[in-house]
Amino acid sequence: MTKDLIEYCDKNGIEYRVLTAEEKADINALIAERYVDKNSKGGRTLFDRLKIYESVAVNDSDSWRWLLPFFRGRKTVVFKSSDEESFVELLDGGSFFGFYDNYAAVEFYLADPCGLADPCGEYLCGYNHSHCVFAMGTAADWLENTQEYRQFYG
Repeated sequence: MTKDLIEYCDKNGIEYRVLTAEEKADINALIAERYVDKNSKGGRTLFDRLKIYESVAVNDSDSWRWLLPFFRGRKTVVFKSSDEESFVELLDGGSFFGFYDNYAAVEFYLADPCGLADPCGEYLCGYNHSHCVFAMGTAADWLENTQEYRQFYG
């Protein structure tokens, strides 16, 4: 997926950069520390190992779209799996949604970047193969208070 995302960014003049191996390792370590269930018996995907009980989640095929306002104008790291070769940082995370709108529905994760001026590990969001969107950290409170979420759960 990240190769296709890079191609999409190049074609559409979207600012991005590929994270270094060290930056990727830092993000993976923070995800493991804050969001992965240490008692997990494993699983095929990162989603299978998450503390999903600490997330806000919606099982709806279009729920991934609900995340757009949270990511618009926000630097965002995009990846498909934690062992994927490349993690891509988008200057405007909202641009990911234009890409994904025309992409096959595959699992994705969105996280905040690490950097000198950036807090790291503040949120993790994603969409899994079962059409479940989830938000953790600061994004969980945000998602739970969206109009879409409140209408979905009535």
